[in-house]
Amino acid sequence: MGMPGVDANLPACGLNRYGAHVFSGTTYGDTTAASGFVLALIKRLADVSQSLSTPPILWCQTAHMHNELGPIHAMGLKTFGLDKERFLFVHAHKNKDALWALEEGARSSSLLAVVGEVGALSFTQTRRLSLAAAEGGTPVLLLRAHHELSASAFETRWRIAAAPSAPDPFVSSIPGRPRWQVELVGCRGSKPGSWTVEWKNETHRFCLAEKFSSRPPQLADAPIGTPQIHILRKRASSG
Repeated sequence: MGMPGVDANLPACGLNRYGAHVFSGTTYGDTTAASGFVLALIKRLADVSQSLSTPPILWCQTAHMHNELGPIHAMGLKTFGLDKERFLFVHAHKNKDALWALEEGARSSSLLAVVGEVGALSFTQTRRLSLAAAEGGTPVLLLRAHHELSASAFETRWRIAAAPSAPDPFVSSIPGRPRWQVELVGCRGSKPGSWTVEWKNETHRFCLAEKFSSRPPQLADAPIGTPQIHILRKRASSG
């Protein structure tokens, strides 16, 4: 992940690219923030990949999640340095169909990553996805509802919340880089942890955010937020 303070807390000194990982919003409203964090991870994975080609990313979404959140917006992808042409979007009516597509995609060894926005999962289903990731050497990244963090075979489990951004360093009246409150709630061989993480749009890298207590008093009323998250999704009704 490129952050020593976070990577050192993980058994693989970072996210295992041959494993399955699950990300959930801390609240319902944070689900989109979790999507943004996963997209940043994908960009990070693309940049550190040693593949000479540019394999696509499979993104599977159930009909229920499509209705709840809408599809990913192309402008949101550009915010994280990603091109929509690199994505294979699958819209599955049933949860089992999305899981089948994820499993087959992970086993194909031809994708950069597979991402799933799915509903309820049994322990057996999480085990199958973990085995598929290991067999195909392809990371499986699951986006779940904020209340879905039951026991699973996933290698890591995370809760993601949108965090206020610092002001832009050049124009103090506008928000700066996107930030997340990232909480590792489950990991085999590691202990839980929590970090405030910032994404550098210029270099496409993560860093640990500075303490909010260092915010200059004269900027106390400046707008804060995570503007990149606002354009990440488009309404499902817009097509």
